Amino acid sequence: MFRAGDVVENIYFIASGTINIVVTMEDHEIILDKLTAGSVVGFNGLLNYSHYTFTARSETKASLYSLSLENLKSVLAMCEDVYKSVNSARDYYKKEPLPYVDY
Repeated sequence: MFRAGDVVENIYFIASGTINIVVTMEDHEIILDKLTAGSVVGFNGLLNYSHYTFTARSETKASLYSLSLENLKSVLAMCEDVYKSVNSARDYYKKEPLPYVDY
């Protein structure tokens, strides 16, 4: 799907299959999580125009849906309630010193 360091350009919705979330430390790969149907990857990174801090790759055959930043902006422009909710979530994560995982 993408590698650590890539610019976040899409939100991915996993419809089926298994996606591994992987980081590399001291030349060793560590699988942090295995995501399955219903999982979402990249939401916070897309809102904050950042880079992925992990690699995501398919362990099994998978079906994904993606939503680009441009399409997200179009949806937000048409739906004021969604726009307010997304900005509220983004602002919350910026203010709170709580750790979160963006995948």
